[in-house]
Amino acid sequence: MFSFAQYFTLLFINFIFMKNNIFFNAILFFVFCFGSLNAQIKVTSNGNVGIKTTNPQAHLDIGNTNSNEIKAILARLPEGTNSWLSVNSYTTQTNSKMFAIEHKFYNTLNNSINFYRGGSTIGGYISFNVYDNREIAKFYKDGLEVNGNISAGIDSPELIGTGNKLLFLGKSRNADPLWIARYNKATEQSELRVNIGDDGGANDKFSVGYTSWSDDIWHEHFAVRANGDVLVTNGTINGVPISSSDIRYKENITSLEPEESLHKLLRLNPIEYNMKQRYSEQEVNGEKRMVPLYTEDSQVFKKKHLGLVAQELQELYPDLVYSDSLGYLAVNYVELIPVLIQSIQTLNRKIENLENTNASLRSENSTADISTVVIQGSKLYQNAPNPFSERTAIYYELSESIKTADIYIFNMQGSIVKKIAANRSGSIEIQGSELQAGMYLYSLVADGKEVDTKRMILTK
Repeated sequence: MFSFAQYFTLLFINFIFMKNNIFFNAILFFVFCFGSLNAQIKVTSNGNVGIKTTNPQAHLDIGNTNSNEIKAILARLPEGTNSWLSVNSYTTQTNSKMFAIEHKFYNTLNNSINFYRGGSTIGGYISFNVYDNREIAKFYKDGLEVNGNISAGIDSPELIGTGNKLLFLGKSRNADPLWIARYNKATEQSELRVNIGDDGGANDKFSVGYTSWSDDIWHEHFAVRANGDVLVTNGTINGVPISSSDIRYKENITSLEPEESLHKLLRLNPIEYNMKQRYSEQEVNGEKRMVPLYTEDSQVFKKKHLGLVAQELQELYPDLVYSDSLGYLAVNYVELIPVLIQSIQTLNRKIENLENTNASLRSENSTADISTVVIQGSKLYQNAPNPFSERTAIYYELSESIKTADIYIFNMQGSIVKKIAANRSGSIEIQGSELQAGMYLYSLVADGKEVDTKRMILTK
């Protein structure tokens, strides 16, 4: 490389000895310029161009390892100073910003894409900054972290297209589609649609829960399957569950048959039970494990429950029993309420008829001579067991003054179906085979006067 002093010396020699030869002056100028340029730009034999480096590794290689320095200005606005899009370098420290593509306007940093180094030669993340260079998103190898809102397709919210969806891709682009989209049917009618899978199957679901820090196990509390099933494995539902019941949604309306409803209701078998622990297969730290559905402190798992056995109910009310995709049965308890209402109404009518019959018997002074006068020292107790299917015992006490006593059994129409003499033993036994299934009233009548009346239920 020629220095300015060397160039001036040669120029002086040319002027003294070569009479200021123009050709020689041109050669000197070219050598001087090329020598100075060669110090800043290097062009290799394979066509690579280096700026501030003598060993360019690419078609264009900008050298200089200074930190916090603009390496290249890619585009510049003519109407303002320091308004450009540039490539910058920063530092090589661990977990720090190394490079950035930055947009400045009047020397104010607006937007940038920043490349951060990880803890070793691999890793790191990319951040996106906007507006006044505030960070809105970070891309890691295993996910996206967003600071603020995500908008998609807000210019045409009434249309659903690829640009309107926030799409989550799996390990394969052929994985089941999972996306969230905004959809507007009309003014003031907005929807947030969540698409899970593409076949409406029970294996695709949207679930809510938490992951344990200790073992990285997912604990599900609430889930909605793509086939419409809703699962709640723990917790409570606050609010008032409401079922649509408008007559405009109904057809083929008929009334329940009173005697049939009561008969079926009496055959139901209410039970008390605990939930079994259930398990699901999960991949935890690369290993498949069977993970319990309920946690140890789950109230659903710890508490006793009351209900019916779905298989038994299915025999009486098959329309109130549903089956999931795995074949497990569920009960629609809400729609048992009309059956209860109908049965109570039927029983109330039977009781009214019985009361009217008893009043008539008392007024006519029938052979039973049933009276409402309670005999001092005589008592009638509840039968046991109650309800019963095979046999039950009726217990009673008679005062010493009682001469004769009988147990009268009435059906719900008020008719006497059985009369049994009550002796001093204090109990009588009723065989279930002697009566039809249903509810009965029984009275203790001593010396022609009613001591007391109780109810008993016979199931088959």
